[in-house]
Amino acid sequence: MVLFHLFGAGRISGGIDIFLAISGYLFSAMLLREAVATDGRIAMGRYLGRLAKRILAPAAIVVVATLAIGLLVSPVTSHTQLWAEARASLLYFENFELINSQLAYGAAGPETSPFQHFWSLSVQGQFYLV
Repeated sequence: MVLFHLFGAGRISGGIDIFLAISGYLFSAMLLREAVATDGRIAMGRYLGRLAKRILAPAAIVVVATLAIGLLVSPVTSHTQLWAEARASLLYFENFELINSQLAYGAAGPETSPFQHFWSLSVQGQFYLV
């Protein structure tokens, strides 16, 4: 992603890179606090469970509401894409779905995905998995 923003987009943009660096720093700081609080042991299952409760539940509500509204107001021809993006958003691979669909995550307009803002949460979830 960093290389794409440096060389692939035709312009230099540091916003995404800063976002990723800050996210990595905050995640590492949380893990260090967890290690200090538990005598050097990090209970990843418990930690990821708390993280899921904090992030996944609200995200699921947003995905379900967005999907419901999208199905009501969008043409029937776009319903398959809406379902695909809802699934991708819930499973933390919306960034790949946008690439696969050739939709730009920074685009604005009538063709813009109502789930495009989930690309950053997907990257964050993928970072947590690594």
